[in-house]
Amino acid sequence: MLDLLDSSDPIQQPVSTAQMQECCDHCQCATTTFTTMRCSLLRNVGRLKTFNKDDVIFWDGEKSNCIYLIVSGVVRGTKLLCDGRRQVTRFVFSGELLEYDYLPQMPFTAEAITSVTARAVPRQVLDDAMNERPCLRQLVMQSILDELHETQCLVTALARLTAQERVAQFLHNICMRSGTNNDGAFHLSMPRQDIADYLGLTIETVSRVFSKLKRENKIRLLSSSRVKILDPSTFANELLLNAA
Repeated sequence: MLDLLDSSDPIQQPVSTAQMQECCDHCQCATTTFTTMRCSLLRNVGRLKTFNKDDVIFWDGEKSNCIYLIVSGVVRGTKLLCDGRRQVTRFVFSGELLEYDYLPQMPFTAEAITSVTARAVPRQVLDDAMNERPCLRQLVMQSILDELHETQCLVTALARLTAQERVAQFLHNICMRSGTNNDGAFHLSMPRQDIADYLGLTIETVSRVFSKLKRENKIRLLSSSRVKILDPSTFANELLLNAA
């Protein structure tokens, strides 16, 4: 197992009152998509770690003793079923909280889809900081609510939505979370197999839906990893009504 907080690595000193005030002034108690990395408070605690593509950040069942904040890159969470099948449980992007769970063990395996920089913050350090600054507690709570909403959407998709609706919902959510470039396109860092394992589909079905959406001029594939939703409002009205 990875030991991200071994005693040989120094952990920064407690954050001063001035730094905490700067945190509050800077984050302004944000209530949209999780933006904890904007807080200067959390840029001064914990340990910065870098991971190459496909590296394991932590294992399912590993002792849970710290929180992970993604500074850059994209991470997938996976569960391996007893028969060897893999379920992708979530994707985590830059500025988002990877794990904040009071379970004694990590609830999934976290793997780097791209090169990743993450900050490992001791759980107690973050808990103490949240007690000091309500704005930070609000940010963490918003992160938990965002993850809960993501999970609810996935449950609905797996239980009721068609393959096309699942893929459409997925593209819409990734676009909202990762943002678009100047040309209106967004980057799909994860391969098609990851998308299939997340949506409970085969890779062949995912590829067919992508092709169908392209033929119907719903999306444009600028490359294998860059997608543009041509008319976002029509896309949402036609394909996401059952996913709301």
